[in-house]
Amino acid sequence: MKKIIILAGFSASGKDTIARLIEKNGAHFIISNTTRPMRDYEDQGNPYWFITEKEFLDMADKGEFIEHRKYNTLLNNIPEVWHYGVHKNEVKNDMLNVVVLDMMGVREFKEYFGDRCIVFFINASEEERRRRCRVRGDYDSSEFERRLEDDKKQFPMEVIKQEVDYIIESTGADENVEEIFKIIKENDSGTKWRFNYRETRLCKNSFWAFKS
Repeated sequence: MKKIIILAGFSASGKDTIARLIEKNGAHFIISNTTRPMRDYEDQGNPYWFITEKEFLDMADKGEFIEHRKYNTLLNNIPEVWHYGVHKNEVKNDMLNVVVLDMMGVREFKEYFGDRCIVFFINASEEERRRRCRVRGDYDSSEFERRLEDDKKQFPMEVIKQEVDYIIESTGADENVEEIFKIIKENDSGTKWRFNYRETRLCKNSFWAFKS
């Protein structure tokens, strides 16, 4: 069965853009279900399947998700609860898959699929993430500050060390996709990589890892 590329990282770090470019290079993009409101620039299936809370909870009760979670969020300073989850039917066994997940989802995918998973953490500065939110037109200051606090809790270095295979600096989507496919090729050829956390450094191609 084909590998599953998992992209995790800070909010607005470029994960979805990278995932869609990987899809254009022949991978199957795993689309999550969500109950959050659809934004003006989004469509059904891009980047989520937008469903009602009742539909989501019914699927969860039937055990149809590989992983699912909920977020307590603020939208225009109004508290809301948004649900996200990946349906079991979304993963293709005969294709390279790519999916964007939070750390809870990463753990559950790894538990479900084991060595099929290769996990990449997409890293970007706070300034760059704030700029991207403004450019794409969905910047809400209270929501962005909440995301920053959530990122600090969700992505401490000890968790990244435990769950992630590679860290990639978000230097440009095309370049990052090239790096990811290079790593996938190395793994397929039998050359294994893992992190050296004592000697982590920014390598020439902007991913941090070393051969074992």
